[in-house]
Amino acid sequence: MMLNHYNRRSRYQEILEDVRHQQPEDVVSEQLIAGLTEDRGDYFVERTGVDFAEGLRLLGEWEASSEIELRDRAAAMRYRYIDGFGYDQIAQQMRIGRGEVENLLERAKYHLRKRDQR
Repeated sequence: MMLNHYNRRSRYQEILEDVRHQQPEDVVSEQLIAGLTEDRGDYFVERTGVDFAEGLRLLGEWEASSEIELRDRAAAMRYRYIDGFGYDQIAQQMRIGRGEVENLLERAKYHLRKRDQR
């Protein structure tokens, strides 16, 4: 279940980089980036009940953890709620079964909400 986090580049990040490289000073580019971020943020909040910025901060903590379970939770959450991957795509990326992806995401959302309530 271990992911090679150093080689993984999310689709969302690639889009942002492409837009920035094509027109770095363009107002339209900045609006597109803001729109993408807002759309993903709204989706994240709707599905998790956690503020987007706080959620990203917590996911960052999990990614930096030495615990494989936390890193896997963070990866699954990013794939699903930031990159917009489907369950089957996540399963393929993480090399695990779809049911395990669903369980991982549910546990991750539970722990995000629990941490957010502190």
